[in-house]
Amino acid sequence: MNTAIDNTSSFWISTPELSQLSGIAEQNARAALSTCFNGGQWRGTTLQVRKTGKGYLVDVRSLPPGLFAAWLEKNNDIASAPAIPKSAPLVPHYDPQAGTKSTLAAWKISLIAAAIQHPKKSRDRAELLKDASAAWHVRPDGKRVRVSIRTLQNWIDVFNQEGILGLQRKTRTEKKPKRVYVNREWDAACPLSEIEKQRLSDEINQYVRSLVIQQGDVGKKIELLASSKLLELCREAGWKTANQAQCKVGRHLVRQHQDGRIVAVKEKDAKRFADKYTPRILRTREGLQPLDIIVGDVHPVDILVRREDGSEATPRMIAWLDLATNDFFYTLHLLDKGKGVTQAMIAASFAEMVEEWGLPRALYLDNGAEYNWTEMMEGFATLRGLLGAFDVFLNDHAECPEPNDARQVVTRAKPHNPPAKAIEGGFSVLEKYFSMIPGYIGGNRMYKRTHKVGKSPVPYPGTWEGFQEEIKNVMAMYRAAPQDSHGALNGLSPTQAWSGFIESEWIGVNVSREVLIYAFSEELRPMVRNSGIEIGGAWYFNDALLKHIGSRVTVRYAKWAADYVLYQCEAGSLVHVHKAPVFGVFDRAGAIEQARRAGVQAAAIRSLKSGVEPLHLVDEIARHAATLPPAEAKPKGTAISLLSAELQQVEQAAAAPQQTNPPKRLNTGEIINKKTGETEQLLAYSPPPKKEAPKIDFAALNKPERPENKSPTKPSISELIVKQYGTPKR
Repeated sequence: MNTAIDNTSSFWISTPELSQLSGIAEQNARAALSTCFNGGQWRGTTLQVRKTGKGYLVDVRSLPPGLFAAWLEKNNDIASAPAIPKSAPLVPHYDPQAGTKSTLAAWKISLIAAAIQHPKKSRDRAELLKDASAAWHVRPDGKRVRVSIRTLQNWIDVFNQEGILGLQRKTRTEKKPKRVYVNREWDAACPLSEIEKQRLSDEINQYVRSLVIQQGDVGKKIELLASSKLLELCREAGWKTANQAQCKVGRHLVRQHQDGRIVAVKEKDAKRFADKYTPRILRTREGLQPLDIIVGDVHPVDILVRREDGSEATPRMIAWLDLATNDFFYTLHLLDKGKGVTQAMIAASFAEMVEEWGLPRALYLDNGAEYNWTEMMEGFATLRGLLGAFDVFLNDHAECPEPNDARQVVTRAKPHNPPAKAIEGGFSVLEKYFSMIPGYIGGNRMYKRTHKVGKSPVPYPGTWEGFQEEIKNVMAMYRAAPQDSHGALNGLSPTQAWSGFIESEWIGVNVSREVLIYAFSEELRPMVRNSGIEIGGAWYFNDALLKHIGSRVTVRYAKWAADYVLYQCEAGSLVHVHKAPVFGVFDRAGAIEQARRAGVQAAAIRSLKSGVEPLHLVDEIARHAATLPPAEAKPKGTAISLLSAELQQVEQAAAAPQQTNPPKRLNTGEIINKKTGETEQLLAYSPPPKKEAPKIDFAALNKPERPENKSPTKPSISELIVKQYGTPKR
């Protein structure tokens, strides 16, 4: 398209430059510019083209956005706007009274504006100044004043020389000296030198500041302590006649150090410091979708309810707040005496919330022990791996997530930091609704609300089921009530907020309960017995475990959903292993189930055995041994002995080869001559004669007679019966 020539010629490029920029041949670039010059388009874009001689020029600002961005990267200096020349920056004089002084200067100009229009020393100017000085005027501070002619003339002279700034009062640049040391009464009564007064003033100011920092108060107690301290300092300095009236420290001196109160609050009252003194930032919920951020916390419901045993307690509410709709999902628990909310309750409540609303993108959790559960934190990482779209990061308190991940983070609140959690404000709103239910005692346990002074509060009159129904009705009332017009919902109710998001085609992430149990569970490897697997004191059974009896299997167990455990079979599918049924001693159904399990196990064994070749293990062992290489001889090195030298000689002698000639046996009195080696008899020795044992003729001995058995005969049973009962029959 032929256009008028643009004065900014830096944006016009030739055909070769377009060819190089777009990566096409030069002839194709020329053809494209020719087409656009005649009213056509190139790559769906109408280019601004003009002809110069035999060639074409094209305005880069009319190119497709991608090519124009590429040209800007290479020609940033040309594309940038020219710098606007500016003077040196004005140096203002920061004065808190600048507005008041400017208003007063404008008032002065209004008085001399008519006179300044006439020449100097003219009759008209003199008449106008005379009239202005004779009239009453109202100053900007509201005071009625009259201004003399001389003052008006001075104002005109200053305005002509310095302008309106000259009519403003000048600010003193020098620092004002301190007017008093302690107070005027003390300064006048103290007879000490100025140097000594300054020293005492510094000491008492330091003392007062220390009191304020440690006590956190600037009231009467600090004044009394400071006055007695000043009296002591004055007498020690030489003013012996000083009294309490003269050394009284005023409130003004104490309040000069009130900025130190924050130190005492920080060290003594953590809650007050967090509520009133901790710096807060402003946040907005604009752009949040439902379930973008869910805040979780446990809240005590301030209503007395009777347990089944007759004791009284306040229920606990596990609540999840959606920041986009200000809606609550909750579960109620009436705990036993001495018990608290468990991690299993938290996980079960979270699972119910996900089943009802969908999977949240980010969680903001409390720092309590019930949330400090490793398996639960690891569960979010598992969900990320299972679902892909759910991304979770765990950050420390002191760290801040990157801007891109601000909504995809699980964050724990700092301890003792209620204002940092949006759910605390929601709880305060809910308490106003809970107060309408009978049995409400308020949040202060030391001063419970009661129907009569001095009497114990009356608990909720109904049952636990009735109480849950009351809470359900109250929550329905909360959801339907419009909220503050200046709040996050801009006057809408939570129900209306939900309706708006649903009408805009918002869809929650649907997650099955099986996925939640798989994610928020721990991995165990129990031994499979003939009755199933035992976890947490309960037995679980499924037919898929029969072929694994005697082995360990990997299952996932969620302590918050203990009705069944998940077992992932070889095919990859999840099997629900439910709690094993228990049968009575004479229950016929138990025998039927026993037979059924035996049949299933037999079928599983047959399936395992099918296709297996019969083998003789002894033959297989022999075959395997034949394939092994022969064992090599193990060389031995020098023997290492721990024996002494004498024992080593004995050992060597024992290991030496034996002599072929056996040693000679010496008789009594014989020795071997070492020189000749012959046996010599030292003593004439003859062995004593052998004594023969006496011979006894046993046959000639008389055979001893066997004594008679004089023991009485044992009576029979019939004789014993007669002796006992007097008759043969009992």
